[in-house]
Amino acid sequence: MNKRGSHVGVVISFVVFIVFLVFLYSITEPVLNVNRDKQFILEHLKTELVKNVSGELIIYSFKIKDRGGLISPGIYCFKINSNLEDSSEIGSIVVGESVIIASKISEEGLLLINDSNPRDKFYKVYYSREFSNNNELLNCEEIDSKNYNGSLRTEGYIFESKILELIGEYGRNYDILKTNLGIPKGSDFSFSFINKDTEEIKTFDKNLSVNIYAEKIDLHYIDSNASINKGAINIKVW
Repeated sequence: MNKRGSHVGVVISFVVFIVFLVFLYSITEPVLNVNRDKQFILEHLKTELVKNVSGELIIYSFKIKDRGGLISPGIYCFKINSNLEDSSEIGSIVVGESVIIASKISEEGLLLINDSNPRDKFYKVYYSREFSNNNELLNCEEIDSKNYNGSLRTEGYIFESKILELIGEYGRNYDILKTNLGIPKGSDFSFSFINKDTEEIKTFDKNLSVNIYAEKIDLHYIDSNASINKGAINIKVW
């Protein structure tokens, strides 16, 4: 009888334990699902934000050969053929000897550079639609192609201007932006940008919840002067 009673006790204890596990799972399973869902949204948002603030940076490097008498006296601007398609729509920043020099692209695709003494200098020219192109350069003299040689390459970068534009879009059209970024109904997000001066520029949180899932993305970005800087984007999902 004692053995039979002990077996019954073990069975009852086991049943109670199973019921407890089922009860515990029924409580925690929705929470675990929410955690997984929010984490997935956070990862998805990281990818989409980076995609939306990235663009092409075209880098044209060239050197003027020191042949003497390249530019006539009194002329402070020269131009070369940059061989860029649709270049009239692309702004440019020219760096010569580590100094930013005024420049622009003509409608004919010629690169105009404000430098009266270009002989034996190395230039790096950064093109992007994210740069302004409003310099007025006149009386530019074209240098014969035999007097310079260069190379062209295209790289993908995050642009400060596109980040700031997206922050502005968040404030103007949050619901549309949320849809475009693929954030499902019932979830919300916000983000902020930390620039090279550690200044934080952020959106206003919409319908902020208690349970927030956050992550920081360290990055390199291009500013309006074509300089590469370190920064970060903080993302929040709830």
